[in-house]
Amino acid sequence: MSQKPAPSARKGPPVKDNLPVNPAHRELLQQRQGLRELATELSRHIRPDTYPEAAQLQAVLRFILPSPLPMALIWGEDEHLYFNAAFAALPGMGQVGFGAVLPKMSPLPDWLRKSALGTCEIALTDKADDDGPQSHWSVHSWTFADETNSIEVLTLLPQTRRVLAEQALRASEETLVTLMDQTPRLLWRCTPEGVPVWANRRALDYQGQAPDAKVCWSDILDTHDTARLVGAFADHRHDRRGFALHMPLKAADGRALVHRLRFSPIFDSEGRISAWAGSGLEIDDWHNGWEAMRPPFDLVPGRHDVIWTMGVAEDAIRTLDSQTGQDWGPGLEGQPVAWHEWCAAILPEERELALAIPDRVRAGGMAQVTLGLAVPSEQYQAVALYVFPIDPGASDGGRLGGMFRPVRHRVEQRAYWVRIGGPDLHGFEEQRAALLQDQVRLLQFDEPATFVAVSRDLQPGAVIFQAPAEPQRLFDILEELNLSAREVPWLVTGMQAYPLEAIVRLMRMGASDVLSANTGPRIVTEAIRTAVSKVRHKTPPVPESVTDNSVQDRLSELSERERQVLDGLLAGGTNKTIALQLKLSPRTVEAHRARLMDRLGAKSLADLLRVAGEAGFNR
Repeated sequence: MSQKPAPSARKGPPVKDNLPVNPAHRELLQQRQGLRELATELSRHIRPDTYPEAAQLQAVLRFILPSPLPMALIWGEDEHLYFNAAFAALPGMGQVGFGAVLPKMSPLPDWLRKSALGTCEIALTDKADDDGPQSHWSVHSWTFADETNSIEVLTLLPQTRRVLAEQALRASEETLVTLMDQTPRLLWRCTPEGVPVWANRRALDYQGQAPDAKVCWSDILDTHDTARLVGAFADHRHDRRGFALHMPLKAADGRALVHRLRFSPIFDSEGRISAWAGSGLEIDDWHNGWEAMRPPFDLVPGRHDVIWTMGVAEDAIRTLDSQTGQDWGPGLEGQPVAWHEWCAAILPEERELALAIPDRVRAGGMAQVTLGLAVPSEQYQAVALYVFPIDPGASDGGRLGGMFRPVRHRVEQRAYWVRIGGPDLHGFEEQRAALLQDQVRLLQFDEPATFVAVSRDLQPGAVIFQAPAEPQRLFDILEELNLSAREVPWLVTGMQAYPLEAIVRLMRMGASDVLSANTGPRIVTEAIRTAVSKVRHKTPPVPESVTDNSVQDRLSELSERERQVLDGLLAGGTNKTIALQLKLSPRTVEAHRARLMDRLGAKSLADLLRVAGEAGFNR
């Protein structure tokens, strides 16, 4: 038999056209590599110079029959069908005889046509049980042809596990979207730069937008707040921490209600911020009460602060933001907590003061105190408590609003009452009781000489001098103490018939106030509070292990790749040797090293190694 030129083999599937590559699906990548190897091996059996024409069919059959994958071939112009056992086991395929002419109703020609155009995926169900489970397959084909012969080879790869996983993922995504639409708060997903790309139904309804509308911050925020929010995204992209803001959001009905916005970063496998997850909770009434008390509450609630309300004639608090984490006191997971239960977390000696706060605020005013924790956590020793009326002037006391702010190191507020002479006109005990409500500890010195001797060893605090009958004695004590140079606030109370020159001299010496004997007790209390607020406390040294930006916290947040690079640096590796070990480029290693130095606050490579070593970094 004459030898014929080698047939041209179209070794499908094409690299880019037949099987789409998704780096996230390793199984598909492995299957694609297997198909390439299969096509190469099959082409060796269809060569006239190796196998005569009569032996080509046998050679190909010897190749496909043992294969565990379903394989079939269509031979010649009459289209005879040959297949292996795995193919015959497919639903509906066992009715075709081995070597028989391809039936006209066979789906194989359609599979061939679709696989030649691209990926062909099929679902097969046993005809005897139409309601039975389906098996999913991807069909791949090769055509080997010369002048007289044509061989079509099909291979089926199992895809059931992948298809079922994708169906489960879509179902879970639909369930998640449904849950997010039913969540009683506004939700957003933003790019790393803070641009919103998705909003739940409640957020769209709040804005009066269609489900497919494009979300834009400028539609719900004014220009100033938009700039604040964009700036917050930029700042926290570097420190890689979530944040919270209180901002008015414009509603569809024209109102602008204040919401508590919280944004948390979402990291990719390389430890980079890939998106932001945001939520908005309406706190307009709470915010109005907060703003009314703003002069004494000169601070902005942060993401670690717990904000809450207490209803009319109630003794339970309800948190407005259950997302706020808490590792101190009783759990506040959005459920009502009785006030006395929360106070159980406070030091016993301060619990009575804490229990009286709601009644005190309902009677008029507000409360701003710092209470010690009975069982301090690893990070916090106390909690700053701010309580204010939401409905001031209400006959029933109205609702209360408040905020808990965990405090790492508590600084006790103090004032010193120094008796120089004269009667106790303004009542030391009365003033001590009044100041105790503000957690100001008032200590008394009956002898000025004793106070002068120990003044430099006392904790920082304001000084109240009970004025003697003769001003000169007071002047002598003040010159000896030199309080103004030490930036210690002080005032004089109980003054009787001092000449104007003496009063002017006291003010020039730095007195924050000079009160006569006729001054009412409440005015004296307010004057002492003002002086105490001016006390400058030295910030105690904070152990590195408990700071917000502690090295341990930042090391725990490193991505796996960053930890590998840091491990290589600690082992004495260079960018090039680490790159070779991790199969990265030196520039990628350099980028990881720069990011490590930025995150750990290191100024140089030596500083980076020192910081990581002192923190006990361990792979």
